[in-house]
Amino acid sequence: MFDWKLAIEKNKATLAQVVAGLFVLVRCAPGTIPGSNDKLHLSKNMRNHLATVLRKAEAALRRLLVLFVRVHSVAAKSNNTPQAPLPDFSAFTSAHKNYIPRFNLIDPRKPLRLPLIDETPIGLFETSGRSHQANETTPNTAHFLRRLAALDHALKPLPAQAKRLARTIERRKTAPPGTGCVGPIRPGRPPGHCQRPKDEADHVLRECHGLMVDHIANPP
Repeated sequence: MFDWKLAIEKNKATLAQVVAGLFVLVRCAPGTIPGSNDKLHLSKNMRNHLATVLRKAEAALRRLLVLFVRVHSVAAKSNNTPQAPLPDFSAFTSAHKNYIPRFNLIDPRKPLRLPLIDETPIGLFETSGRSHQANETTPNTAHFLRRLAALDHALKPLPAQAKRLARTIERRKTAPPGTGCVGPIRPGRPPGHCQRPKDEADHVLRECHGLMVDHIANPP
């Protein structure tokens, strides 16, 4: 019989190693709050690498949490207290430097792309390549460091994060139509998916996604 609990612990340990490697990359000690040092700057290439690995590790943790909820039968407690909205990772002021934001339990949705006839912007949807690139802004270092801190913090108390996820899933079942009623895991391939795994983050994402899909399709 497959040991689901052992699989969760093994992948949690692997994710912790990936996160520890990111702390080394940004020259911060694990457990500290990255971004509290105003002198810390990362090159564009390093920011891109950090963003790529973060995307995979975050997606892997979401799937691991879904698996944890199912394997441990985590129930959402009846709670009428509304969930506090996630903070804007890019808008922290100096007064919030020591605050670790909550880990985002919801997969980012794929952008809606429409066939374009010309270069005219289309409201809230994707515009032409040139217009989009001109308006595109690259998140600063603090944005990624706050996400890293949230990921590191969420990895340590998995049961607490699983309870958060269970409450989120239950609340979204009765939410009005819109983005607030979709599940935490988006359909199809996970964010950061790579056809040919290149590093530990690729492998743990593939493993966590596969375990989650297998458990949903063939529950014990």
